[in-house]
Amino acid sequence: MTTRYSFFHVLVIITFTSLAGHAQPQEISKDEFHERERSAFSKLEAKLYRERITQWTDPAMVSKEFGSMVSQICEYAPPDRQRTVSVFQMPNGTRKEETIKIGKRTFTRKDDEPWQDVSKRDPNRYSMFGDPIEAKETVTYRRVGIERINGIEGELVEELFYREHKVAGKSHGFGFVNRLWITKDAVLIRRELKGSGSNGLVTSHTITDYEYDPNIRIEAPIK
Repeated sequence: MTTRYSFFHVLVIITFTSLAGHAQPQEISKDEFHERERSAFSKLEAKLYRERITQWTDPAMVSKEFGSMVSQICEYAPPDRQRTVSVFQMPNGTRKEETIKIGKRTFTRKDDEPWQDVSKRDPNRYSMFGDPIEAKETVTYRRVGIERINGIEGELVEELFYREHKVAGKSHGFGFVNRLWITKDAVLIRRELKGSGSNGLVTSHTITDYEYDPNIRIEAPIK
């Protein structure tokens, strides 16, 4: 199964922060964490659901085309329909972008302008890092405890990752913490991604809340 990610999830370069107020975390295996993750995301494939996403990124790391604060709502209707509304907080105001995908067709518009059918455009691909020449990674998986999110009880499990690598002789480091709140029925209710660079400063923070709505309908804006 391919996990769906919103576009700005590729910006996440993150690190561990303290978890004051939680029960003592219990280390778990890589296989257990990824099985919990796989099971939760596989259930999304058959559901009508909505993601409510808020992301902050260090302004120094964001191009002027995008704002440092992004609010996004993504709706999914299986098997192949998706609607996304993104609002970027810009220095001089806000900018909105909308995308609808139905099968192989993609429609976009900005700031409530007329819709455009961009299905035949070649996708742009970006690579954030060069291939590391030398790399050292550490990964820890933990079960943190039961928490209530938006009135729903779920168990928090997390993945703590850090990598140091050299590119062209220079050392770089980045890490991430990937936190999932999953109900006892393996339903995903929240995902949190937080990160920093090698200096330990937080560079991004993304929270995604999942809502399951049988009334979601997604139609093409252009016939």
